[in-house]
Amino acid sequence: MSGVAPSKDEWDVLHEIARFLNQFLTKGDRPRYGYIDRLANPYQPKVIEVTLQEALREARSADYWVPSADVIRKFIELCNKDLSYATITSALALAFQRKEKEEKGKEEV
Repeated sequence: MSGVAPSKDEWDVLHEIARFLNQFLTKGDRPRYGYIDRLANPYQPKVIEVTLQEALREARSADYWVPSADVIRKFIELCNKDLSYATITSALALAFQRKEKEEKGKEEV
């Protein structure tokens, strides 16, 4: 990101979007990586907007939690400044999935 680290507020936005996307990995019969994969290496901001729109529509249909409109707006603004915010969010979504599985495994022991 041009050598600039995200501020705390920016990290909060990235975490909210990552947790939203993580639901597509942890809920349902099998993980669905499509939205996360498309955000991992977007070539333009429009890819991010369309991916979020599709994920939000599916989440509403599946009765998943969705972030506030303000968080979504801030995320899109961040990605319009630098596409690597989407890449970071994608990595966070994958990391949360692993953490939740590890915690679930500990409970079962």
